[in-house]
Amino acid sequence: MSRSNSIVKQASILALAGILVRIIGLLYRSPLTAMILDEGNGYYSTAYNIYALVLLISSYSIPTAISKLISEKIALKEYKNVKRIFVPLLGVQQFYYLSWRHSLWMLMLFLH
Repeated sequence: MSRSNSIVKQASILALAGILVRIIGLLYRSPLTAMILDEGNGYYSTAYNIYALVLLISSYSIPTAISKLISEKIALKEYKNVKRIFVPLLGVQQFYYLSWRHSLWMLMLFLH
């Protein structure tokens, strides 16, 4: 299999997975909206916007920055520095994730 066919196959799988995720999102969103009514939907949208921002930062931005730093050090064959970068930044990301998760949990308890 050539490289271009492999890339097309991988892109197709990602596109199908994205479509499937959107369909699943539609399936749960309609009954949820009917059950929680207008007030619950207001709380849900507010919390979801905060969640989406935190997810964007913690799942996309930080790992991309870490991988860029690590790939630069690997290209320069500075393998000791890779470990020096990776371990602390992984800890920072975990702390960031857990602190936001705890904050959202406390907000949910406060609003409930």
